[in-house]
Amino acid sequence: MYILAKSDPAITLQEHNGDLLKVQESLQGQFPALEKLTDSTFHTALKKAILYHDIGKSHADFQKLLRGKKNGWDNKRHEIFSFAFAMADESDWKNEIAMAVLGHHKDVKTLLERIPDSELEDDPELAGLLTNRRTWQDEINLLPLIEIEKALSATADKKYLERKQIRKYLQDYFHSSHPFEKSLRQILLSGALKICDHVGSARNFNLSKLEQSDFVFLEQKREQLKEKNQDFYEHQVNASKIIGNAILIAPTGSGKTETALLWAQKQVNQVPGHVFFVLPFTASINAMHGRLQKSFNDGQVGMIHGKLTDFLNRFFSERNYDLNKRVEEIKDLSYYYKNIHTPIKVVTPFQLLKHIFGLKDFEKGMVEWVGAKFIFDEIHAYDPEVIAQIQVFIEIVGKYFSAQVFIMTATLPTFLRTLLCGQLGSYSEVKASKELLDSFDRHRVNLLQGKLTDNIEMMTSTIVAGTKTLIVLNTVADAQQVYQQLLKDLPEEISETGVLLHGGFNGRDRARHEKKVIEGKALFIVGTQSIEVSLDIDYDVIFTAPAPLDALLQRFGRVNRNRQKGISDCYVFREAGERDKYIYSEEIIDGTLSTLKILEKDNGIISERRTQEMIDSVYPKWSSEQEAKYKQIYNLLKGSAEALKAHVYDSHTEEEFYKQFDGIPVLPVILQDEYLGYLQEKDLLNAATLFVSIRKNVFAWWSQTNKLVKVNYNNYESYYVTHVKYDPELGLLKDETEISDQFL
Repeated sequence: MYILAKSDPAITLQEHNGDLLKVQESLQGQFPALEKLTDSTFHTALKKAILYHDIGKSHADFQKLLRGKKNGWDNKRHEIFSFAFAMADESDWKNEIAMAVLGHHKDVKTLLERIPDSELEDDPELAGLLTNRRTWQDEINLLPLIEIEKALSATADKKYLERKQIRKYLQDYFHSSHPFEKSLRQILLSGALKICDHVGSARNFNLSKLEQSDFVFLEQKREQLKEKNQDFYEHQVNASKIIGNAILIAPTGSGKTETALLWAQKQVNQVPGHVFFVLPFTASINAMHGRLQKSFNDGQVGMIHGKLTDFLNRFFSERNYDLNKRVEEIKDLSYYYKNIHTPIKVVTPFQLLKHIFGLKDFEKGMVEWVGAKFIFDEIHAYDPEVIAQIQVFIEIVGKYFSAQVFIMTATLPTFLRTLLCGQLGSYSEVKASKELLDSFDRHRVNLLQGKLTDNIEMMTSTIVAGTKTLIVLNTVADAQQVYQQLLKDLPEEISETGVLLHGGFNGRDRARHEKKVIEGKALFIVGTQSIEVSLDIDYDVIFTAPAPLDALLQRFGRVNRNRQKGISDCYVFREAGERDKYIYSEEIIDGTLSTLKILEKDNGIISERRTQEMIDSVYPKWSSEQEAKYKQIYNLLKGSAEALKAHVYDSHTEEEFYKQFDGIPVLPVILQDEYLGYLQEKDLLNAATLFVSIRKNVFAWWSQTNKLVKVNYNNYESYYVTHVKYDPELGLLKDETEISDQFL
């Protein structure tokens, strides 16, 4: 009789291990630096861990459970029985293999709670596992060609079937302390085993690997330019030759994304690994994802959906014993895993930082850091707390994971550049040439009296004249107000050409609005800061509320982007909206306006050569309070990051982690029935598109004022529902003026 690993449909242990070994082979090709970071026997150890990980399922009661027969399994953990066989291994990886097997479903604390009180060595059903003592190593190269029953004759260390010995092993591990480089072997082996188990169980065996042929579109683009007697910019050519870390400083519209890809191509040619595009806002990662998908082959570019990833991790941890039945219930599970494990990912920094905080299953995430290429775009958008976290991240991935980092920005203060580059170690600096900078002088600043919201007639007349107009506010509420007023004031045939874009839309509606812009059907756009780093658009004129200089320069970059309109006007109102204090520092706004006043007196044209000087005048350094916060976060996180251990997790959930940052997902109550319908169909991707992200201060305020309700679904899925009105054309109709100062 075959030993079963799954049921409904039945999959034997031999078949299951064979599936995992196929994934292991893919991992070996994807991350060759794994052996460099550990030793040349890493993949041999991983194969052993695969063979050992589910052998405890051969327990007679577990087999009865899978076959639907009466049994005495009583919620025992099969990993505990598997552990004894792993402890019989005789290689240098013995302890890492054993811990990877023991923790491939549950963390150490949970296992300590779940070990039964009875002495496991007295379990009569284990007798069949301990007969015919044969070394396990003899079978490794034969699997899966041999019957799995033959492998069950391996020598198991009977001592580690005793409860007290297992508890002591776990307790010793839990209380042990090691430098990170020693813990790294365990982290990588445990993470690799989990990836093999999860992806193999989803029957998705071939994980994509980046090849030089994937970058052929860059060569094609250069050939097209040469046909027009043009070429890549000098900074793009320079980036394509660099091996190692780099920082790029170039104006918006100068091909920074292509520059980063040329750099990534060179790195991948040296050492294969995944490429991560890191952007500050969810809205911007959606736009970048779409842009990269057009360039690379199908299945090469993905986004990390936090809710989906969390669900799948819990799915495989909690539902092991009826896994295949559950797999059948989930539509395109293989597709989801392909999306998560794509070789190019577009992410926010928090989706990377959560692993440094030691959240559940961080080991899987860290495997993908091995030999990775991290591209940080628009790093100016982060505050001191996040800058400190990114610095720790850069230091960790460079020191321990053989990763390379590429930082690109149009507006990075000198003091921030010094901080970040200090963590890069050796790096190359790439700058746009002086000649190119001179050719990028394309914007004239005009300061206007009053508030933007009180001068909508100026924009109305501009739009009626047929001028492609961009209008940017600092808050969602103000953007909604201006957009609604324009719809009233403009003729119907013109009002239909307008688009509202901001962070208060769910993913589905924002994509619908962006599509109208991408297709060139939007004569005017009203939006918020999410426009700064999202769509690749080229408008004729901009009207904007006052904002920090770096944010304004990003907004201006969406006007005359292709430099074919001479000098375009950028209108900045001097007076901030009532709600703007919740978004930007009044001190920074005042410094920005002072700098722009000086510029306006000198013809108002923004010289790209002087941009750095302007930025440094507004951001000479952090305040003493900001610097203290930065140092505190850096020191705390660096210490905790280097103390990480596999299978020992932070007590906070992923949901609680994201509450520390902007962008907490909530579900408008009007969409709840639709969401539940998607959940019942296990259509997780469409379910995720219904959520709207709100800032942490809004979340805190709504939690206190009963505007949020936490809902538990089916005992495992939880989410927040808000009763604040949601309109598909306007977004979430929140009112920032209601927020108490204590939450700012």
